[in-house]
Amino acid sequence: MKISGRWSAVPPVVLVASAVLTATVLSGPAQAATTPTISGTVTNQQGERLSDIVVLGERYDSTDHRWQVEDRTSTNANGQYSLTSRAGTYRLFFHDMQSAVYAQRWYPNAGWSGGATSITVTRYSVPRRNVVMPVGATISGTVSPRQAGLVVEADSHPWNVVPDGEDDPHFDVTDDDGHYTITGLPAGTQHVKVEARDPARGPDDTAQFWYGQSAYYEKSTPVSTPIGKTVTGIDITAPVAKHITGRLRLPSRVSPRRAIVFVWDRYDNLVEQVNTELDGTWKAPVAAGYYKIQYGVDYGASFEQKWHGGTSFGTASSVVLSPTATSATVNDSMHF
Repeated sequence: MKISGRWSAVPPVVLVASAVLTATVLSGPAQAATTPTISGTVTNQQGERLSDIVVLGERYDSTDHRWQVEDRTSTNANGQYSLTSRAGTYRLFFHDMQSAVYAQRWYPNAGWSGGATSITVTRYSVPRRNVVMPVGATISGTVSPRQAGLVVEADSHPWNVVPDGEDDPHFDVTDDDGHYTITGLPAGTQHVKVEARDPARGPDDTAQFWYGQSAYYEKSTPVSTPIGKTVTGIDITAPVAKHITGRLRLPSRVSPRRAIVFVWDRYDNLVEQVNTELDGTWKAPVAAGYYKIQYGVDYGASFEQKWHGGTSFGTASSVVLSPTATSATVNDSMHF
């Protein structure tokens, strides 16, 4: 203990007591700190509590100026949830991924992120937010030629209906009669497409095709989906798949000798992604239309890329498949 510039030996017990007394006098009664949480209950419109609803808490990152998922959980058997958080601004997303009956919700009742109400969380706050989830809309129809195993998917608009990185699993697989039913859709508009994504049936059965008989999302016919309503007769005639085929030559040092081929439509939408065979050949099923081809090779610490006939999407050459054509061939080589 230092007194008037000199050190004086004081028994340790006196030092401890002095420190405790000083801390008590300076700080006063301690404030109980809590771990910030956001909690609540999820019910349907009849007041029944819903279990297994996925709940995500997005926190706004003021440095990167974007929303990021901070925590994720699911409601328990009593419909209750609790998210661990930290101080900041949040928005909540609720998704019925298991039964796909109820329409997804941004707190309190928005179908997309732009309509969400933000929540402020402080160090000592424990905000409660309850949510009511309505039964979603339903779309049904038939895919011709009628066959089982074709994936029919509904893409929501606006697109930011789910947080970045989350699946929007609104799809069904056709039965033996070609019928499909997609449930749990949010209010808004949907664009419906069919594609053969079942590997057991092979990739050549059907090309990606949109309701309204178009190869392009931008030219498809939107389907209005009011909450709780069923829209029938959304029928699609799937064309026989055409193909873009080719061969990509790689430097001899690349092993394994495989590359990824990306097929983009004229509106810069990715419609197919396939791998080359060991000899560099590849084949992608598409509908009639205009496409651009991009290659990618994972080579050590780098991912090498190349566009067919150009250096970017804007300068790449178009590969055209007319309604009367059955295929087109694109051959390229990569040097790096």
